[in-house]
Amino acid sequence: MAGFSAVSAKSAALARTELAKSQEFDLILSDISMPNENGFEFLQWLRSQGGILAEIPVLLMTAALPENEHRVRGLALGAMDYIIRPISNEELLLRVTHAIENQLRFRNLQRSLADSAQIASMGRLLAANHHEVKNLVSLISITTEQVQRCFATIDDRNRQAGMRALNALGNASEMLLTITRKLNTFGNIEISAPIPCDAVRLIDEIVQLVRYRALPTQIIAPNPGTHSQMILADPMAVKQILINFALNAIESLQEAGKNAEGRIQFKVTEGENNHLQIRVEDNGLGLPQTNQTEFASFVTTKSLKGGSGLGLWWSSQLAISMNGNIVLQSPGPGLGATALLILPRSQ
Repeated sequence: MAGFSAVSAKSAALARTELAKSQEFDLILSDISMPNENGFEFLQWLRSQGGILAEIPVLLMTAALPENEHRVRGLALGAMDYIIRPISNEELLLRVTHAIENQLRFRNLQRSLADSAQIASMGRLLAANHHEVKNLVSLISITTEQVQRCFATIDDRNRQAGMRALNALGNASEMLLTITRKLNTFGNIEISAPIPCDAVRLIDEIVQLVRYRALPTQIIAPNPGTHSQMILADPMAVKQILINFALNAIESLQEAGKNAEGRIQFKVTEGENNHLQIRVEDNGLGLPQTNQTEFASFVTTKSLKGGSGLGLWWSSQLAISMNGNIVLQSPGPGLGATALLILPRSQ
């Protein structure tokens, strides 16, 4: 009929049987008055199924316009409209065609919104990766200058300092390659399978990487503890997070006007539920009193050079992917801040 194929059922029970055979219906025309189960009850069942069934548009048919209460009930249950009999074939076809076209437009809009959300998510991830790359390129540049200065005068002390700087450059280059490789995931946070990692060793690598950016600020690394300091994590992701923590602390100290008086201390402490805490504490600008555990992208408190607001958001996403989380704490303005990375202890 007019390019449509139709399946008929004499009751709601038979209609459910037909829907069980195939859910690829564009529209359902349902009488309100039917034996054993009326149209309202059938519509309520249909909407309760979820998925494709719940999205099929329904036109309710009746011999007379229902009372206001019943009209509202049908629309509240998700009916698209009422068809009042008698109705000409021409009008029926127009109503059916319009209902299907409207549903098609609605589904296209849903897909467009989903695509927009995915594009926005991809944009955030690309921006976050750009943020990480920018951090590493900056550290590589500063460390390269330090290497050049060390090797300008060849003696044992400068040679050792140069080798430390070269090791830091190697670590930064490895991280940079990993980040750029992961740009191809487009929308997924890709981490390597968690492995046992020595938290103190990872911290030592980050201290060597950021120390030239922090000069003359004092950076205090933790000593190996008497208890196990092994975490279960992706080492590269942990180092990305700690670089963000360290650079935020350095910028806070600079904004507070503390350079030589500045102090950044790394610690590994016990957490709850068999977790360890890697803490990065500074005596910088501080924040309004906070114990923040959720972070939004493109929201920042930095005022010195401005910030993208992506560092802590991206760090949080990485931590969650490793079954951990991050926390930002501060007792108040001018009192410094502490960033915590909380991760499962390795058994």
